Amino acid sequence: MMRLLKIIGGVLLLAVIAISIKLFALVPDEFRAGDQALAHCPGESFDKSAIVFDVLTLCATRGVPQDKLAHAARVAAEWLDNNEDGMADNPLVHEKLKANKATVVMSAAGFGFHGAKIHAALEAEGRFGQDLHAIETNNPARRDASQEEIHHIIVGGGWARAYPELFDERSTDSAVYHAWQKAAAGRYYVYQAPDCDEACKVMEFIYKSTAAYLGSRVDLAETEFTLKNQAALRSKLPEIVALYESRQYAYPTLHWPDGSYPHEDQVILYQP
Repeated sequence: MMRLLKIIGGVLLLAVIAISIKLFALVPDEFRAGDQALAHCPGESFDKSAIVFDVLTLCATRGVPQDKLAHAARVAAEWLDNNEDGMADNPLVHEKLKANKATVVMSAAGFGFHGAKIHAALEAEGRFGQDLHAIETNNPARRDASQEEIHHIIVGGGWARAYPELFDERSTDSAVYHAWQKAAAGRYYVYQAPDCDEACKVMEFIYKSTAAYLGSRVDLAETEFTLKNQAALRSKLPEIVALYESRQYAYPTLHWPDGSYPHEDQVILYQP
């Protein structure tokens, strides 16, 4: 009997080893743990990173080219320092981003089933996270999504926390929520994605209205936002324009980020 138990135990051990090998094989090389995990990134899948203004961390897998990471980091710097004087435009937003451990996680084309592990790592470390794909970053064949995804994390982790009564997409009492309601009622903004709740729609509205204000035509190519320029935005939604233009909040109103930022000391790149 003892010998039989040993044989069964050996068979089970071999089965476990075989399953483990198969599961390991299913993990793309992009997400496998490297020799040295970056202490300032969640989990062990990232081999390169960038830190912008010491408040926003971008972590990239080995599937993300270095130039894509650098471009995204410079876009972040432009959102934070829109007048490009080398200093963050709004110290309170700067402070909130740092307190919320704002982190952009970059993969080649999506994290897939591995995303749950990354999300868990972000949550466990108390990070405010946002994902971004290299394939949609600074790609001449498509819209540069780094501008949008990084704007989302800066608004959600910074502006909404600094001025919740104005920028909090989750509050039905905030100024941006009421502006979104007005835009939706007037059919200026129609966003029908089934997986996008009200907070998501408000966040998308903030981005689209910012694109209209700063003149990003490619971001307004679809029909979901009908106000295509600053003049139309000023005519139909003057309250959102007044919010953006208030000197009290120093919202980015000078130029649309394009990945060109002159102050390299504010964008620190870590690479293998």
